Amino acid sequence: MKLPALNAEETTKVLGDQDVPPPLHVPVREFAGGNPLALSLVAAAARTGGEAGWSMDGGVSRRLTAVLFHRLVGSLPTEQHRRTLQVTARAGTVTEELLRAELGAGAAAPSFAWLRAQPWVTAVGCGLLLDEAVRNTVEHDARWNDPDGFAALHERLHDHLVEQIRTVPFDRALDAAGALHRLYRDITVLPPAHEGTARDSHEDEACKPVDEATVLGLIEDCEGPESAKNARFWLHHQPEAFRGRRPLPYGPPRACSAWLRLTAYEGETADPVVAAVWDHVRRHGPLRANERISVARFHADPQERRDASSAMALSLRGLVAETVRTGGPAWVFFVLRDDGVWDGALRRHGLLPTEHRWGVGGVLQRLFARDVRVFPASDWLRGLLHSVSGEGDGRDPCHRVNGTGLVRTDEARTRTGVLSEQEFADAVHAGLRALRRPSELAVNPLRRSRVAAVGGEDLAAVLQQAVYELAEEQGGHGPHQAAMTAFVEGTTTHRAAAARLGVSLSTYRRHLRTAVERVSARLWHEEVYASGVPDGYTSSVGDREQSRVDR
Repeated sequence: MKLPALNAEETTKVLGDQDVPPPLHVPVREFAGGNPLALSLVAAAARTGGEAGWSMDGGVSRRLTAVLFHRLVGSLPTEQHRRTLQVTARAGTVTEELLRAELGAGAAAPSFAWLRAQPWVTAVGCGLLLDEAVRNTVEHDARWNDPDGFAALHERLHDHLVEQIRTVPFDRALDAAGALHRLYRDITVLPPAHEGTARDSHEDEACKPVDEATVLGLIEDCEGPESAKNARFWLHHQPEAFRGRRPLPYGPPRACSAWLRLTAYEGETADPVVAAVWDHVRRHGPLRANERISVARFHADPQERRDASSAMALSLRGLVAETVRTGGPAWVFFVLRDDGVWDGALRRHGLLPTEHRWGVGGVLQRLFARDVRVFPASDWLRGLLHSVSGEGDGRDPCHRVNGTGLVRTDEARTRTGVLSEQEFADAVHAGLRALRRPSELAVNPLRRSRVAAVGGEDLAAVLQQAVYELAEEQGGHGPHQAAMTAFVEGTTTHRAAAARLGVSLSTYRRHLRTAVERVSARLWHEEVYASGVPDGYTSSVGDREQSRVDR
């Protein structure tokens, strides 16, 4: 018979009555959940210790595992039933589709039906969920009996869920992303307090027009009228970005969040938070042609603790779906209350706090960022798998990035490189000065840029061509001559170059400075937009430079 789970207060009383040492209260409670029988057995083992007990380093013994399996699950009819149970325990929740991928088409339906009839199984919105004690017992039993087989099962489930995220429609990709989170619950991809939300009877879906007033009310309650005003703008411009969690069978959303998908500088003038996002992009890794960003905002969940927020669960599932799917964003951003509650979970997804902070409704918020071009989903997924294979713990997959806002190290850069505008300009200047020194040019950061790749990675030819093209620009004759003399021909000193050109030293230096600025501006435009220099670009640059010189 299925007994109702003990609540936290009752669980604490049982542990106290059985004289379980206080340091073991939390691990015992997490292992047994609220199952009365499991709690009594594990508590007794924890109290006595020994070979059949509970070790202080966090382990339920093999003998205790066998006892728990016999008392909680009992004997299983066939090996297929055991595999069904192991898949469900490892996956956290299971659907018939997931069983079909692991057991085959013929076995999936009867196995799912058998599982659903068991007293230690609960049907939730995302599939069938084992009681906590049964799930932990089955997992420990599988690890003891066949550790290699258990690791192989985990990898197959990982591959299946990732393939689903990449290929199925977006709503189903969100479900698969949630399942991937549950697969890695051992390394707390989400804070532990969030785990219980999987048991709620709810449905996550896109918000409908009829939900607008409810959504705005939720956001105003959680973040204040200023956020609600910004949310109203995005509801009218990107209504598909908003998702809500509503009770089954139907009801208004009780929590909501939004994933804004933006192309270059969209919404910058309408929303100050988005303006801060674009400021960060400009300074730390501007978009190139056909790239976009995604911004998670408006995490509104008035009814739950912040460390167990359904709205944040929606957003983190969206993060996985956004970054793992083909054609994802170049950057992802989270806008969150700056209280540290979710910092660890975000870091495990590669998101780091930036310098951007602001007050909203009397609450301090902060911008978190991840440059997906530097820390792609493949690296994050590899880190998760390594956490199971023993090659790493998976807790800090973004160890290659440092500083605020994903300031990148050389090791973290991708093959094509992602330079900020100032980094790019500095590299152009260094490259021009090194045109006649191949060994220096070989280590210039521009070697990993888009303009070098387009030029067949012959950086010297790319820079020389940009110098030649100065002669075609309005007011470009002097800068062209100065750059040719200093960089291409390599005259020894500025004074000698000025004498050779028949101009004063100050004029030569001004022309040379203008040449560097124009070459950098031209190449930067090609780097970011990758579509050549548009008509009117060089003349407008020339007009600005001539105006500056005249002044």
